[in-house]
Amino acid sequence: MKTLILIFAIFCSSLSFAKAVDFKIDLHSGNENEKKAEQLIRDFAKTYDLSPYIFTNHILIQSRVIPHSHPILTLNTRQVSEPQRYLALLLHEEIHWFFAADEREAQLKKFISKMKEKYPKVPSRKDGGANDDESTYLHFGVCYYELEAMTKYIGEKKAVENFGTEDVYSWIRKEILGNREFVKRALLDSGLQWKNAN
Repeated sequence: MKTLILIFAIFCSSLSFAKAVDFKIDLHSGNENEKKAEQLIRDFAKTYDLSPYIFTNHILIQSRVIPHSHPILTLNTRQVSEPQRYLALLLHEEIHWFFAADEREAQLKKFISKMKEKYPKVPSRKDGGANDDESTYLHFGVCYYELEAMTKYIGEKKAVENFGTEDVYSWIRKEILGNREFVKRALLDSGLQWKNAN
């Protein structure tokens, strides 16, 4: 009995090491969808330990805007009725901060070089790429870690299903699903393993 109590106490104490994220969320107009998005993010923070993926806790929610990570992480409300996709969007923009850190500039250049060797030609945004070639190569890393994070939170099957049916960066996502080990190895060989985030 004492052993069970000790195990339970250790388990409970380990829960306290999970960092609760206290988001500072600004609403652009305060409409219903923006309020719903804010509540989703606050619910995510209660449901999951998001701390390994949070680099900025300041978020602006603005309907009809194109989501972006800098200078203030800004999300739109397009997917507020699909919580799992909205979580992926939040994580995606947070992960951009990982790659944008000054101390990772050399590693990122190395990773992009590896992706250029694999994909000397990449599609435009309308065909599933990003805004330009450099952004497309960068998004291989961002989207890969988005998939890894979502797998951790909702499981492999759901994460892959959502990832593969997302309409933004669809070509990049398809290539990641077909070449997951290659992208992982390119990130590791470039010194961009996720432990660097902590």
